[in-house]
Amino acid sequence: MMVTAVFSVVYPGVEKYFSELLSSLSKQTDQNFTLFLVDDGLANLERIIKNSDLNIEVLKLSGQPASLRKKGVQWMVEKHVQEIIFIDSDDYAQSNRVEVSRKMLENYDIVVNELLLFGKDIDIPFGLIAGRLNNKQMIERRDIVQGNCMGLSNTSIRVGGITKGMELIPDHIIAFDWALFAMSIHEGARAVFTNDTQTHYRQHLNNTASVRNYSHDQILKGVKVKSEHYQLMSKVDGSYVKLAREFDELFNHLNGSEALRERYCDAVRHRTEDSNFWWEHVKTLTELNL
Repeated sequence: MMVTAVFSVVYPGVEKYFSELLSSLSKQTDQNFTLFLVDDGLANLERIIKNSDLNIEVLKLSGQPASLRKKGVQWMVEKHVQEIIFIDSDDYAQSNRVEVSRKMLENYDIVVNELLLFGKDIDIPFGLIAGRLNNKQMIERRDIVQGNCMGLSNTSIRVGGITKGMELIPDHIIAFDWALFAMSIHEGARAVFTNDTQTHYRQHLNNTASVRNYSHDQILKGVKVKSEHYQLMSKVDGSYVKLAREFDELFNHLNGSEALRERYCDAVRHRTEDSNFWWEHVKTLTELNL
């Protein structure tokens, strides 16, 4: 029988949401999993989890977000975990997420489930991915070049499908999820989308990435994310070289001109859609006719 982990990172400030995640995991229709937590300084974690009926293992670490997740994956591999179901500690899972993920991982290396956005500035929760991908549709390399739909809250992976080049991913990279899964697919991992289960993806001010936040800071962060991502991917896939150059130049141009930054951010906001994946709204100057 496969050894299955549900994996999350907890940190100061997530306390008000974390109990909702624990509650959703305790209600899973398939309880054959261990919750692996990387603790990045959450006060009173032991008190929070002591009354849980879940099987929980904790590793205390500190560091940059990508580093914590890399070390977390390595820790689970050392613990002989064979399947990892990722979920962010401020989100929560539909009751059948573990069941659906485990069944589908029997036939695929990576399973990506629907995200249901709720929270700040969202009156009616809505799905992000199902309008773009069909149920049971394979996710190919081309589907995650311009943006990412494979996050650390809605993706599950067989350990054998994890990129062998994970050590190439820098500790400082912002979009660790995009790098991890894009490199895995590049190496031949088979990824599939399902809307048979959902992750409830909470929107709030502290989201690292948000498909609903179009502030100057978030847009400019997106340019940096894409520059970093394409630079990394160009080391393993030559088709990314042009994108790496374009976004490196864009990053430098925007940093050198306040007037251009204003025009660029305004243009991005006018081109956004509710169905955008993470970072997909961030375009080159040519794409935005600037």
